Amino acid sequence: GGTCVRPNVCSCRVGYTGPICNGLEACSHLYPCYPGRCYGNNQCMCSEGFGGTTCNKFEDSEYKPVIEKGNATFAKYLYTQNNRMLYLYMTDATNSSSVDYVWTNQPEFNEMKFDIDASIDARYVFQHVPPLPDYIRNQKFGIVAARVLIQHYKLDKDLNEYLVNDETFQCPGLTNTAPLADNDILECRLTNGTNVFQVDSGDRYVLTYTITSGGFRELINTNNNQLHATQTYTGLSSEMIMEFRFDRDVPLHCSESQANTVCDPGSVAFELEKDITREALKPKWSGWNDTLSGIARYSFEVWKMEYSQDYDVLREPDIREDINPVPDYITSIDASNTIVFPTYKPTVPGMYSTILEIVDNANNSRYARRLVIFDDSSEITTRNEYPMIVLTASNKTNYAWQTTPNSQSNVDTTIELSWENHFVNEVHENDHTLKGVQKYEPRLSDDIERTDYKKIEDKFDDTDGERTLDAISNVNSIVQFEYNIGTLSTTVPENGWVNAGISQNLTKELIGQTILDGDERQIWVRATDIMGNTKVDSVILNFDNTPPQIFSNDILIQKNVKGQQYPFASRVNIGSKDEHSAVSKVAFQFKVKSTGEVKTTQEFEISPNGQTQCSSSTCYCPTISGNKYCYDTQTTLEINNCWLRVPIDRVGTDEHVLDIIVYNSAMLSTTE
Repeated sequence: GGTCVRPNVCSCRVGYTGPICNGLEACSHLYPCYPGRCYGNNQCMCSEGFGGTTCNKFEDSEYKPVIEKGNATFAKYLYTQNNRMLYLYMTDATNSSSVDYVWTNQPEFNEMKFDIDASIDARYVFQHVPPLPDYIRNQKFGIVAARVLIQHYKLDKDLNEYLVNDETFQCPGLTNTAPLADNDILECRLTNGTNVFQVDSGDRYVLTYTITSGGFRELINTNNNQLHATQTYTGLSSEMIMEFRFDRDVPLHCSESQANTVCDPGSVAFELEKDITREALKPKWSGWNDTLSGIARYSFEVWKMEYSQDYDVLREPDIREDINPVPDYITSIDASNTIVFPTYKPTVPGMYSTILEIVDNANNSRYARRLVIFDDSSEITTRNEYPMIVLTASNKTNYAWQTTPNSQSNVDTTIELSWENHFVNEVHENDHTLKGVQKYEPRLSDDIERTDYKKIEDKFDDTDGERTLDAISNVNSIVQFEYNIGTLSTTVPENGWVNAGISQNLTKELIGQTILDGDERQIWVRATDIMGNTKVDSVILNFDNTPPQIFSNDILIQKNVKGQQYPFASRVNIGSKDEHSAVSKVAFQFKVKSTGEVKTTQEFEISPNGQTQCSSSTCYCPTISGNKYCYDTQTTLEINNCWLRVPIDRVGTDEHVLDIIVYNSAMLSTTE
């Protein structure tokens, strides 16, 4: 490395040192020391942040590039439809110090895109670097490389992960001798082209973005000012990691065999605290799990059901072209937090469907349904147009009196009662609340590959509890009738009720009961609806099998008198009595004696005399329907003589016969 100038004395060329010029001189093109300085016995001290024997190694983390943006998209395009994008998923690790990942349940993609923005402010970061020495002609620091490493992992049958393949994409235009720095920002956009790649559940694509700093220096031989060598710096790298994770498996409940787990005590897929209630709806659920992506959230929906006349069932509102129904209530519950179960109180009575959606982080869903009747205001009413009727009573008495033989005839009395359509819960009836519920019709499509994916499997539909898919047996929305037969009372009986199911007719033999003329029975019917509301109504049945008495000796006819009602009248005095049901009506029937032809019939209602007790033998006071009424035994009635008109040529020959018919309240009669 030199020449002899005299015995045992060498003259070394630039860059060499030592007694015989066999050593390299620090701070020269042969032994550079930059950024740094030489000192002592040919020693090199690197500037702060640099290392290596010639200071060509970055050691300070500040010398790493700054990744300003890093994201990736996996997408599928329909190339035959003007490149219409079908779906796209993005993961973005910008400003993130941890791995950013996204879950998806799509099975196929045909485009990957990678976006990287990075920079390094060399003038600021390397501002303490000393000036270039004479043996370095040029030097530059900056970003020298940027790449994306794609690693595809799969699961084997034992759920162990293995690497399928990996591939690296380099950002073009970057080399150690052409670093990017200062105002120049790396904007790298990479794509995999149009390759189709398919994935399975459990697959992972790990994307590692690596941005590397570095640079170069040109060493000059100061003897001849010629380029000696171009050396590169070993820089530092910044990394950003993103993942695409794939899960096409739906969440599982612990009760399912494929879940391979045991349910904790009390675990339920979905239930309501009460499925017939006046209070707010209170759902709960537990035991859901998703092995791959995990449960992300739960969605709780409440729908007021509508009646389908075509199918005679209740169902959720139908989706039509012109109407897209929305639930009465919907809320989302984050599964990553402690679950606080929602409550919801409907605003109107009716039949409601509640649907729980269980969603994993890849957007796979399962659904469960529970049905509930909510009603905090309806009541049972009675219809006057459909009265309670004792069918064994006489229709002539408006079904108030029964004239069958009394118990003295050694015959047990039988009564038949009908209350058909008398009781009703109008709200439930109009809303068809107790009808059967249609199996849930799958709905919702994503216009990609999932069609009618919102469906409810039979095992997660409502088959338990009081309100299920099945119709509830009822009549006019009444689910139970009870009856009670007893003596008259103004208060509803507490005991002695007999269940009649939902029959609206009763045939009851009063075995062992002594029923006599003048006796009374009150027949109560109690209706109960699905909410437990009750309505009680009753009828009073009177018994009388004996016709009234007519006192023949007391019948007196006064002919052709001046009447109070008619100008030409006759007057008839009648003596009659009925101690059990009272005399309620008297009829005059005039007949032509020679032919038996009925000339006319006239009826007169007999009313009580207004007294509460009798003071003479010409008065009697029977008790009817629990009330005591007093009647006179003597009744005077007028005959309009004009009722007896005959043709003038028969005046001397026609004879009329008067039949006096006395009726009691049971419409039994005696004729005189």
